Amino acid sequence: AAKEQEITQAKEAVTQAANSLNSSVKLLKSTPTQLKNKEQILEKAKSEEALRLKEFNLVKSKVDQQSAQSVALFQQYLGLLPKN
Repeated sequence: AAKEQEITQAKEAVTQAANSLNSSVKLLKSTPTQLKNKEQILEKAKSEEALRLKEFNLVKSKVDQQSAQSVALFQQYLGLLPKN
């Protein structure tokens, strides 16, 4: 009976090892594909970020120009006020 239990435990250990090996093999096969997909997603995100940054800088430039014009006009206005 003890030998049968040892054999049963050994079979279970072999089954667990085989399952673990199968999982590892599946992971090894799927990892390169997943990595490639993640790299593509990263590249797409980087290009979108660059586009957004370009758009932001364009808007910021326009706002800065308008701000400078507003300051210049305000200075002109102040220069035209009568001095007491």
